[in-house]
Parts: sequence; C-alpha cells; structure tokens
Amino acid sequence: MTAMILAAGVGSRLSPSSGDTPKPMLPVANKPVMEHTIEMLVRAGITEIKANLHHLPHLVEQHFGNGRRWGANLSYSLESTLLGTAGAVKRVQRFFDDTFVVLVGDSLWDIDVAAVVAYHKACNAAVTVVVKPMPQEMVGRFGVARVDDDGRILQFQEKPRPEEACGNLVSTGFYVLEPSVLDLIPQAEFFDFARDLFPKLLERGLPFYAYCYEGPWSDIGAFSEYYQVHQEILSGSYSRLHLPAREVAPGIRLGHHTRIHPHANIQPPVMIGDYCRIARGAVVGPNTGVGPHSVVDEEARVAHSVVGAHTYIGRLLELERCLAYGRWVVRFDCGTSAYIEDDVLLSHIRGRPGGQIWSRAADLGISTLALIGGLPIFFGLGVVARLTRQPTIERTWRLAPVPGQRLPSGAPRMRPVQLLRFSPHGAVGKLAERLGVSRLPALYNVMRGDISLVGIKPMTEEEAASVSEDWLRHVGQAPAGFTGLWRIQGGDDLPLEETLAVDAYYAASKSLWNDLRILLWAATRRKR
Repeated sequence: MTAMILAAGVGSRLSPSSGDTPKPMLPVANKPVMEHTIEMLVRAGITEIKANLHHLPHLVEQHFGNGRRWGANLSYSLESTLLGTAGAVKRVQRFFDDTFVVLVGDSLWDIDVAAVVAYHKACNAAVTVVVKPMPQEMVGRFGVARVDDDGRILQFQEKPRPEEACGNLVSTGFYVLEPSVLDLIPQAEFFDFARDLFPKLLERGLPFYAYCYEGPWSDIGAFSEYYQVHQEILSGSYSRLHLPAREVAPGIRLGHHTRIHPHANIQPPVMIGDYCRIARGAVVGPNTGVGPHSVVDEEARVAHSVVGAHTYIGRLLELERCLAYGRWVVRFDCGTSAYIEDDVLLSHIRGRPGGQIWSRAADLGISTLALIGGLPIFFGLGVVARLTRQPTIERTWRLAPVPGQRLPSGAPRMRPVQLLRFSPHGAVGKLAERLGVSRLPALYNVMRGDISLVGIKPMTEEEAASVSEDWLRHVGQAPAGFTGLWRIQGGDDLPLEETLAVDAYYAASKSLWNDLRILLWAATRRKR
C-alpha cells in the first residue's frame, strides 16, 4: 500500500514557532509530529510514502531524507503554489495504483491503521473518513459528518457553526481512498477534500463512509492543543507511540547522556531528552517535556511546560504552562509570545558543552599537520613564482557566520574573513590547479580560527546580500569551512540556490561522523 502525508501547511496559528519550523516538524515528545505518523504507517506495513511540501521544505527533507531510517521509502512533491488537500494528491496521481491512505501531517492518532483499511474494503467504499465524536461546542473547527446506521456518510459540512452542525462526528484528517476517485479532481487547480471533493461524492451517490474512532487524537493547530497533546502523551494515553526515552522511574523518562543533579527535583510525569543537564535545586515537572541538548539551571522551575531542543533555562527562572525554545517564550493559554534578549534568562545552546572546544582542537591539529606536510609544495611553487616574477598567494574577502552570535531575527551575525589561496594567474596558478592544491593556503585560515575544516561554503558579499534571512538562519547554524558537503556536490561551480540547500542539510545533520566522511573524501580526491 501507499500513503500520502499532507505536510505543506504553514501553521500561522503557531507563530512565531512556525516561522522557522515547518508545522509537521514541530516536536511532540521530542520527535517531529510527522515522524510519529511515518512510524504509525510503517507499523501497519505501509512503506511507500509521499509527502507534499511548501513551507521551509528543506528542513523536512534534511530530517527525513529518503525515509530508510524508519523502514520507509519516502519521496516528496514540492508545491511552490498550494493546491489544497485534494489538489496535492491529484498532482502525484501516478503514485497511487491501488487503495491508499492520506493523512494530514500535523495530527496525532493512536489508531490501528490496518483496521481502518480493512473497514474501507469491507464497505466497498470509494472514500472512508476517520471521524471522532466531539463535544457539540467544538465541532465548528472541523468538518462534520452525518452518517446512517451502516456508517455511510449522508451529509458533510465543513466547519459549520456549532448550532447548525448536522452532528458531532468530526473529520480527523485521516482518509482511505480508491485511485478512481482522483478522476473527480481537476489537474493543477486548488481543490479541497472537504469543500470540493466530498460534495461531489455525495452528489454522485458514490460509496462514502465514516470509520468511527474514539481513541486519542490531537489536531495541533494552536498552542493550547500543542500543550494538550504533550499532557496526553505523558499520561500514557497514546499507547502505540514509540517514545525516544527510557522510563527510569514511574512517569519519568530520560534520554541518553542526560545528567541530573542529586538535589534536583523531578516531578512526574516528565520526559527529558538526550544530552540534557538539570542543575542543583532545579524543579522540572509535573507534566513537562524537555527537548534534547537543553539545560535547566540552578533553582529554575519548569512546570506544565515544553522546553524545545538546545534551550537554556536560566537560574531562578520560573516557567508554567509555557513553550520555551531558543529565546522565545509562548504562553499556552493565550498564545502570546516574547523574545528574550538576556542570555542569563533564556538563550539558544549551540551544540553540546565542550563540543566546540574539541572541534577547535581538531581543526588546529589537522590543519597544522597538513600545512607542515605541504611545505614542499609551498617551497616548489615559491621557486616557480620567484623565477617567473609572479605572486604566490592571493587574498579574497568572504563572509562567515560568527559562532554563537545571532541577530534578533535568528539569522547569524556575519563577519568578513580574508581567505588565502595560491594565485590562479600564470605558471603558479596552472601548476597549483594541476596538483589540486590551489586552496591549500586556506588551511592557515583554519589555524587562525577564521573558518573550520568542515563547514558551509564561505559567501561573497553579493551572495550574502541576495540570500533571505530565512535561509541564512538555517545555513548559519554551521561554521564556514575549508571543505564541506558543498565541495563534494560541485564546489565553486554549484549554483547558489543548490549550495544553500546542500549547506542547510549539512548544518542540520552536522555530526562528527559526517565531518570525518567529508574529510576522507577531501583527502582522497581532488576537486577544482
């Protein structure tokens, strides 16, 4: 079977968190919500998955890749212009040759997918919608179905007024369809399931059914719902979810390499991710999730809240019913937000403590050894330059992110650096190009700390001016490098747009292992 995840939503009601995070990538129980959906599909034996993307698509692609980590074969449909829920499925019609599943990418279910598909086939349905009973006053936010005793849908209303609703069974954004239904959808037009397709099904009398589901379901459309789903997960309501933390005591889940001071107070239920530090006197919980690589400092208190990854909670700070991530704090009850500029209170943590020290030590050691090994090359090219009376070294200005420094917009602060290379002119340049060592002098820049051994491509001033702050925010999470994934993919010949996509992927997936692989490539191949 195949499935499609509708992952193109912007999530404006979750601003500002959705400004730099696509809605399907919002962390729920320390995983992107879409990751829970993929795992649910794979558990049901559905491994061929398509996802449509629109808002910050590179962040989704760089996290999930081809889906093999989850046992799936994941591919993407990039929509520069939104086509609606049905229009998005129509665009990839050739992907579906049998019964298939469509799910919204920002919801969570604890459902038996195989049972839903079996029900659909037993009814000989053209379309089956998973519905859930809701209190009458809440139905106005969803599509509402009226069904007969056999589950056949007789009427469907999209977001009616509660007093005008035909019932209390609401659509959860989970559909099972037959490929023939796609012939009812026009090509390359905005077309919606609820507003456009479902009325056509009823008008033509096609078998249109509802699968009534009474288990937990979360439509993460607002901060109040984002808070609610975390509470339900921590309470154990979602029994089918695979949670990325081990239970060390009743109601207390901890990730790997997390340090908790003996005098810290952990109040269940609570989930704390990998590589976190909870300091002396800190109180975490109840009903609290802490994302990986985060710190709750001395005497701080975090209750009924969610702390995003790489977030520092300062000493004596108290958070209750809030989302805190980086420098942002959002209240769950009203959605109001604040940007905190004081690092002592709240800030973004770049990497793990000590990681930058070891990285700098490796850069210094390897670049020094490489320069020592390259002394014969410097000497030989120097002799050629002397004989031909041509310059040996050329300096070029580039811009590189300043480690740990960001503008209020989240974009990195850039600084100019003067990179060295063998002059490309005359005999020296030709010989250096032939030997593949034109950029060898830039290792001196690595020694000085101007750039790292491995990182993103240093930009010209013109390139940086043409790049949006949104791209800079993601690319600038990594330092500029002597080499990098950009050099493997095409080096200086790679167009700027492709370079940014490659660098954004590298910045998000940066690890010691990936850097070693890139260095191994650089040491064994020559790239102009």
